[in-house]
Formats: sequence, C-alpha cells, structure tokens
Amino acid sequence: MNSTRRFNLACYALALVAVVAFNTWRATKPNFTDDFAQYYNAGLIARAGAWADLYPIPDPVSPHNPGAAPDSAVTPGYRRIVGQRGRPDGARFIQPPPNALWCVPLSYLNFDTAYVAWCALMALCVWAASMSAARVYALVAGRESRVAGVLVLILCTSPLAPLPLQPGDPGVLVANRRPRHPGRHARTDLLDRPHHDR
Repeated sequence: MNSTRRFNLACYALALVAVVAFNTWRATKPNFTDDFAQYYNAGLIARAGAWADLYPIPDPVSPHNPGAAPDSAVTPGYRRIVGQRGRPDGARFIQPPPNALWCVPLSYLNFDTAYVAWCALMALCVWAASMSAARVYALVAGRESRVAGVLVLILCTSPLAPLPLQPGDPGVLVANRRPRHPGRHARTDLLDRPHHDR
C-alpha cells in the first residue's frame, strides 16, 4: 500500500468518526425535531397498518403546506396511535406511502432515541456523499491523490456539514441512492490506472 493510499484511508476514517460522533452528540442536545416527527409518526402509523390515517386533512382555507400542523387536521386514529409515543402536533407526513415503510424501524425506539439514531444515519450519509465526491475527483484526475482524502475531511468537518441534518430531512439519504447500472460512458477505466503518490 503506497503512502497516498494510507493517507487517504486515514482521512476517510477520521472524517467518519468526526461527523458521526459530533452529530450524534449534537442530537442529544435540545434541537429542532419537528420535521423529524413526521417520519417517526409515519413509522408508527405504518407499523400499525393504519394506512387510512397516514395523511393529514388539509385546511381548505389555508394557502400553506398541509404538512405543517397549523394548516391541517389529523384523523382520530392518527391521534390515538401517535399520541401514545409520537409527536401528534409535529410536522405531518406528506410523502409517498412507500417512504413510510422505511420509517417503521424508528417506531421500535422511543422518540428521543430514534432521533439520535436518525442523526447518526444522516451523518453517515454525509460521509458517504463526501466519499462520492472523492471518487469523482479520482475519475477526473485519473489517479489517486491525497486531495481526495483532504476533500472528504473538509466536507465532513465543515461547519456546514450539520446543516442538512438539523431539520431531520432525508435529503442526504436520497443523495446516496446509487443507480442500478452505471452509465455506458462512465470513465471507470480511470480508476484502473496505476496510482502515483503526490
């Protein structure tokens, strides 16, 4: 293993520990969990099989998003199920029904623990997205470089890294979705070239 490879692996490992540890710790502090509530609540509803209660009832006179609690109402079944362990007055679920299925594992944890686990997962996705950026750099450069390791470290320790995690938005999870088949013209041959130290 050459020195560039060892350097990059050290950067990748340090970045992973930093982003997951910091954001997991931050999730234990008072934070904005209202948006996360919709995923936890959806998990409770899906686990109970109460699909008719999954979506809010829009306020007909409100011009705003029915996902916000002041702009919609919920069914009695929703309030009964969510009221036991969830956040009935948090954001309402307005995504496609299949998205509620991957929220079911959250329902086996209490709300606070689920939020910490969610933030840890989102932090892991930030690291994975930064690794994708390093891969793109390797494709463009045509060789392995220490720039890739530094890039991952910067992305994961940047003050901006926690921003996509704070509202509990799954954007970074979606960002890590990989296509089933790479594009026909992908320059994967660049990764097969001999590596050189920089």
